[in-house]
Amino acid sequence: MGAHRSQALLTELPPDQAARLSEQYWSAGRDYMSIARAFRVRGDLFFTKLLLPMPASGACVLCGGNLVYTCRSGRRKNDGVCLACKHHHNSGQCHCTQCDAARAEAKHLREEQISMQEAAEETRRAALRQEWVEKYGTVEHVTWALAQLSPAQRLYLSNAIRAFNEPGNVIYWEQIARDYGQPEWRCPGWVRLLESYHLFYVIEGIWGYNPALDGIDIRRRR
Repeated sequence: MGAHRSQALLTELPPDQAARLSEQYWSAGRDYMSIARAFRVRGDLFFTKLLLPMPASGACVLCGGNLVYTCRSGRRKNDGVCLACKHHHNSGQCHCTQCDAARAEAKHLREEQISMQEAAEETRRAALRQEWVEKYGTVEHVTWALAQLSPAQRLYLSNAIRAFNEPGNVIYWEQIARDYGQPEWRCPGWVRLLESYHLFYVIEGIWGYNPALDGIDIRRRR
C-alpha cells in the first residue's frame, strides 16, 4: 500500500466558506482551532487572513472610519478596531501609527523634562559649590586646616584626593585606607574631621574636596 498523503491546510477560502467560518466563530463558543480544523485551514492565519471581522457600533475617534471587532475577546471588551487606521478604541496597548507616534512624543517630552530637571539641579548644586568655595577655598584656609592634622590624617587626605581625581571612581572611604595600609576603623572619624575643617564637602550627597588643595604638598607638615 502506498503511503497516505495528508492534504495541505488551506491559506484562503472562497467567500461563501469564509462567511460560514466567520459565522461559526462569532455565533458559537467553539475554540477557533476546532473551527480551523473543520475547514482545514491554517490556524496561524485564522485571525489575520481568514476570519471576517464583525461590525462594531460607532466611528473612529481619530479618522472617522468604521469600527469592527477582530476577535471575541475584543467584542467582550468593546474594543473596536478602525478598518482605516487600525486604532484600538478600548485598549491601553494600541499600536496604530497615531498611538505609536503619540507614545514616542510623550516619551520624548518626558525625557526632555527629566533632562531639564537634571540640568537645573546640577546648576543649583554648582551654585552651592561655588558659594562654598568662595567661603573656604583659599590657600590661607587650607594651610591653617592642614596644620591641624596629624601625618596619618594628611596621608589619608592625600590618598582620598587621588581617588577623587580618578575618572569614574566611586569613593569608598575604608577602601582608600586599605589600599594604602592605613587602619580602616579610623576612616569615619577622619572623614568627619576633614569635613569639619572644610577640606571635604558634601552637597546633596555628592562629595568633593577643597580645590585650594590642588598644587599643595599635603603631606608636608606646616
